[in-house]
Amino acid sequence: MNYSKIDIHSHYVTPGYTKFCQKQFHGLAGDVAEPKWQVTDTLSLMQREHIAYSVLSVSMPHISYHQDAQATAALANEINTFGSQIHHNHIDKLGYFATVPLPFVNESIAIIKSALFYQQALGVVLPTSAQGIYLGDPHYDAIMQLLNDVGAVVLIHPNDPPKTPYHVDEKFPHPIYDFFAETTRTFLNLVQNRIFIRYPNIKFIIPHGGAALSVLAPRTLGAKMLNHRLQTDEVDVTAAMKHVYFDVAGRVLPSQLPALLQIVNSEQLLYASDYPYTPKPVVLGLNSALAHTHWLTDTQRQQLYFQNELRLLDLD
Repeated sequence: MNYSKIDIHSHYVTPGYTKFCQKQFHGLAGDVAEPKWQVTDTLSLMQREHIAYSVLSVSMPHISYHQDAQATAALANEINTFGSQIHHNHIDKLGYFATVPLPFVNESIAIIKSALFYQQALGVVLPTSAQGIYLGDPHYDAIMQLLNDVGAVVLIHPNDPPKTPYHVDEKFPHPIYDFFAETTRTFLNLVQNRIFIRYPNIKFIIPHGGAALSVLAPRTLGAKMLNHRLQTDEVDVTAAMKHVYFDVAGRVLPSQLPALLQIVNSEQLLYASDYPYTPKPVVLGLNSALAHTHWLTDTQRQQLYFQNELRLLDLD
């Protein structure tokens, strides 16, 4: 059965972002070559896979790397203007999440207001960290307050860690391991700083099936036995997971999705291709696995593919 889909986690690149990646990273993203991309590539995949609507965002590396506030904000504006134009040109097919110039607070607030109020962004994409400052840090409280005030949709995307050990796992591209580590670490930091409690109107999307959270969650309450100063709401990852969304980008089968469904319900799951960083043949294979897995009922599949995104993004 061919279900109609809404793709919550698909990527685009812009001339400014390509230039930035070439200058700072020699054209690499997490040790992997930045993919070549045209909007027609996404539209072709959408037609092939019955994707009715795709939400585009810029991936990693995040734009803050070795740049000052003015340069970072200018690049964010270029990216968002490009995304807004794509949406205008394909208004019934493509939307976008705005890029934010973290860690610069005033510039980020200005960019968020511009993107959400004037450039028709559906939400924002935030990196797990920017210049070593992780989401959840009090440094970002004013940004979180704004996002909470407007009830924003926030896709978290892994960024490279500020530091990596020397001579360890050097042959593994960062998306294979560091993406999971950074996403998991960031979620714990958000829980520890009570972000989900303090800013309940933000609609967070946790990428890649929640990384290692479904395995780690049962362990976290044990932190209170090792540190008696901790409060339950600072360590209860399981409780926090019940109030966010999870996209299924990547290889969530055969292991991740079943574990995740033991903690969250199917109304929290969102379809995601991660194209073009996930190449088209891999996307097709992952889609086939989702279409045939016995871990999802037909009703749950329809929720994951379409209904949950429709509700989250208010696309009716």
